[in-house]
Amino acid sequence: MIIASLMYLTVSIVLAVIGVFTENYGMFIGLMFLYMAWHSYKGISGWVSHASSLTFSVEDDKLVFSGSAFENKVSLSSIKKMVVQTKKGEALSVLLFPDSGGLEKLEGIDGVKDFADEIESIIGADKVKYARFFHR
Repeated sequence: MIIASLMYLTVSIVLAVIGVFTENYGMFIGLMFLYMAWHSYKGISGWVSHASSLTFSVEDDKLVFSGSAFENKVSLSSIKKMVVQTKKGEALSVLLFPDSGGLEKLEGIDGVKDFADEIESIIGADKVKYARFFHR
C-alpha cells in the first residue's frame, strides 16, 4: 500500500505540473490523485497504529479476532478447509474457508505454525492442506 501511495503522489505531481503548463484540466486530475495518495497513506498509518492491539484467540470452539474497534468470531466447526501457506518449509499464512463461503486470511502472526497446529487439532487433520506455492 505504501507503493500505491507513492505512485498516486508521483502521478498527482506530474499531472498538476502538466496541467499548469498546458492550461487544461490535468491539474484537477492531479489533485484527485493527491487525495487518493493521502487517503491511502492514512489507511496505512491506521493499520500500523492498531497493529499492536490485534489479538487472536480460541474460545469455546470459536476463533476470535479482536482489535481496538472490532471483534470478529468464526466458528471452528463451520470451517470446511484450512490451507497453511509455506515457503521454504516455514509457515507464512493461514487461509480459513468457512461453510458460508468467503475467506479469512491470517498472515503476519507471530508463531503462525503453532497457531495453525492449534486450529488443526480442533478441526481435524483431514481438513488441513499445506501449500508449498505461496500466493500473495
